[in-house]
Amino acid sequence: MRKMKLFLLMLALPWAMVSAQDREVKGKVVDARDGSPMPAVSIRSKGGARSVTTAADGSFSIRMGKGQQDLIISSVGYSDQEVVATGGELVIRMKVSEVSMSDVVVTGYGSAKRRDIVGSVAKVSAKDITNTPAT
Repeated sequence: MRKMKLFLLMLALPWAMVSAQDREVKGKVVDARDGSPMPAVSIRSKGGARSVTTAADGSFSIRMGKGQQDLIISSVGYSDQEVVATGGELVIRMKVSEVSMSDVVVTGYGSAKRRDIVGSVAKVSAKDITNTPAT
């Protein structure tokens, strides 16, 4: 009888280990306007400590714990989304945010609002950066 219980325990142990493991969720993030892939989008599991960013083609793969189902997707200039991770590959369409950003000053060690800075502040536009020759 004791051998039979040990045998049944040995059969049940691998099943318990497999069911307790994480699951992998895969998907792709695209722009809702034109369907183009979005690189460097942040994806994290809600209530978990895991996060990933999308690749250049907008694809991602994240491991989620047993009880976790929700993903939070965020990118600068787009509205954050919360998606339920079901079976199959996800396709997430990001919508442009309607909220405009205020002036933010980026310093070597952090960021602050422009009105809070005491001292010299220079404004550099994207056009100025693209016209700068590479060295």
